[in-house]
Amino acid sequence: MTSPDPKPGSRILEGSMRRFTIRILLGGMIVLGAYGFLFVMFHSLYPGNPEENWVLSVLYHHYAAALGVPMCAVAALCIVLILETAAGPIQVETTWFKFRGAAAPIIVWILCFLAMTVAMAILWSKDAPALDRKVPAEAVQPPQ
Repeated sequence: MTSPDPKPGSRILEGSMRRFTIRILLGGMIVLGAYGFLFVMFHSLYPGNPEENWVLSVLYHHYAAALGVPMCAVAALCIVLILETAAGPIQVETTWFKFRGAAAPIIVWILCFLAMTVAMAILWSKDAPALDRKVPAEAVQPPQ
């Protein structure tokens, strides 16, 4: 026996309105992402005074946060997409929770992202050597 169909007006967004909303949201995200990318690229290519350019200052002083965290987010997304492509729909079951549908990929993405950012934070050197420090010649030459 099949379950009865829900009432025609019971969904929040129906057909064409749902497609319109998705297009507006995706278009807005693309415009915002393009603006941010072009803004950072412009300030990187034409920095003016390097001591006063905040983009280069953030990249120099907080490289892991400025580039590492977004790359962890993209890498986690790639892992989730490859997993879905190779194994089909993702389902996560623990002793307390069961995640299916749209929730499971989100949970897997969060776990991957947290694992990568925690690993990056643990492995990132807090005492990075200065870039202008000279290495002694004895350290470079092999022992005789």
